[in-house]
Amino acid sequence: MGINISGVIIKKDFNQNISELQKLLGETLKETKKAKWEDYEPIMPKDGEVVVYSKNGASIVISNDHNVDLAFKLPLENDWVIYSANETAMAFNLISNINGETERDTYLQQGAFTQEGPNVFQLTEEDDIVHDGIFKIQNDWLGGTDDGDEVTVYSYKSQDKPTASPVKTEVKSNGTRPKPKSYSMPDDKDDSVLLLGIVTVVIIIFIIVIMI
Repeated sequence: MGINISGVIIKKDFNQNISELQKLLGETLKETKKAKWEDYEPIMPKDGEVVVYSKNGASIVISNDHNVDLAFKLPLENDWVIYSANETAMAFNLISNINGETERDTYLQQGAFTQEGPNVFQLTEEDDIVHDGIFKIQNDWLGGTDDGDEVTVYSYKSQDKPTASPVKTEVKSNGTRPKPKSYSMPDDKDDSVLLLGIVTVVIIIFIIVIMI
């Protein structure tokens, strides 16, 4: 099956700033237990859980629901990487903010190796994207990760939120996040004109048929 994981690596100790993490996630977090990193490194937490692994002023944050959303909320003054790895499909994504410049790299290893983006971490077809990319960043930023290191597991209960119309967004370089494009619906006047045109065409066709 392969490894299927996603999460956030950030140069910030969120266990010491849990209120800030709550604000970013838009959730109220309640600490439920302490666990070991080995329990969560290869797998994702349950729905309604957030796992925070902090060490040497940096953190790994894992949640099933919030990893992608955080790309548009994390502070640009902190270096961070949002990663997703699907070894079943052999598809990997790294959204990174380094020194205030936000970039996105995509890697596919489906037969031929393909890469899109500036390749911030200089990964090649000779590299294992999970071990030489994601796990290496985790180790470098946290000053080493160990299976026996303690992680904190928080739980939350998502509140029902209004569903917004889907809009296209993208991450651009230089730390900018473009505003979503707006879409306008045609007004009643346009609908009336369209309906009148259709009726007129139908009447003309009917008259032609009678004359024949």
